[in-house]
Amino acid sequence: MPNKITLVLIILSQVLLFSSCGGEKTKPNILLITIDTLRRDHFSCYGYPRKTSPFIDQLAKKGLKFNHVITPIPTTAPSHASILTSLHPLTHHVTSNANPLSDKVQTIAEVLKQNGYYTVGAVAVPFLSSQYNFSQGFDSFSDKWEIKAGLDNTFERSAESVNESLFKQVDRYLLNHKKNGKSLFIWVHYFDPHSSYREHEGITFKNKLPERDGNPYIRNYDKEIRYTDDHIKKLYRYLEEKGIARRMVTCLTADHGEEFFEHGQTYGHADFYSETTFVPLIFHGYGIPKNKVIETYVSTMDIAPTLLGMLNLGFNYPIEGIDLLKGSKRTGKHRDRKFVIIGFDKYTRSLQLLGYPFAYILNFDHHYKH
Repeated sequence: MPNKITLVLIILSQVLLFSSCGGEKTKPNILLITIDTLRRDHFSCYGYPRKTSPFIDQLAKKGLKFNHVITPIPTTAPSHASILTSLHPLTHHVTSNANPLSDKVQTIAEVLKQNGYYTVGAVAVPFLSSQYNFSQGFDSFSDKWEIKAGLDNTFERSAESVNESLFKQVDRYLLNHKKNGKSLFIWVHYFDPHSSYREHEGITFKNKLPERDGNPYIRNYDKEIRYTDDHIKKLYRYLEEKGIARRMVTCLTADHGEEFFEHGQTYGHADFYSETTFVPLIFHGYGIPKNKVIETYVSTMDIAPTLLGMLNLGFNYPIEGIDLLKGSKRTGKHRDRKFVIIGFDKYTRSLQLLGYPFAYILNFDHHYKH
């Protein structure tokens, strides 16, 4: 009898030990990718006839893709602030690229860091730098770079440069922090599809689009997307080699889109046309439904609560986004959501209330009047 009791106690102790350690070890690594100025309809996985995103297409095919994703403002810093905080620009008060992110708001990086994650960030423009407090919650944050001829300048750096800095950060994590059982959260921002566009001579497309190939802006824009896709693939392969991608959730999105002559502008994204406010959203990897497409309207503010929801975590105050994985079973209810979109206030004073299938727009000032 004592032997049986002893055996039961040993088994129970092992179960408890596994449970206490497993909670930390089973937390997936998280990769959040944001691509600047990326039109949803210029991704081949969203129906674009040119293969601009072959690697991302694979992630979309093996993951969860949302077809109608709205940014609350088509401007880089405010949109990213909403992605990181799940708050509307009218709530977090970052309404322009020169506004700092307040210490009073909480970022997804802060939540994850407080719950045992090592947090890494790498951005490509000063608007998202530590100068404007976008490093809030990150253990390691890269927002400075050496200028490479033909690729970088003082305002932006290339995807290649972003990756180089990110690899160094991840290597330091593997050397100093992985052994402590810390899972990894990475936010990486690429700026390449934003104007001005580079030629990228080595990138060609098999299928010709006469109505677009004659337009150098669109042709080079598509090449910038393909260039970014190539470097996302390189990042992913690096994370696979390091064993980080084995249990990893990837989320890919954009801050806003771009317009090309559809509304009288050569290129730009100050106003909230469909070309500028609808962005891609793809989830892939550990715990994500495979080969599934969601047609209901969602927001980029839903990204952070969705990623945190997979870990049963959340923000310490009310947010304006929802957990899309928990809510995906109630897609009919999502049709009742209302989305408030504001224009970039440096150029247009406009407000839009979007409630499927209607949009109501109020213009306070003349379009593109500075």
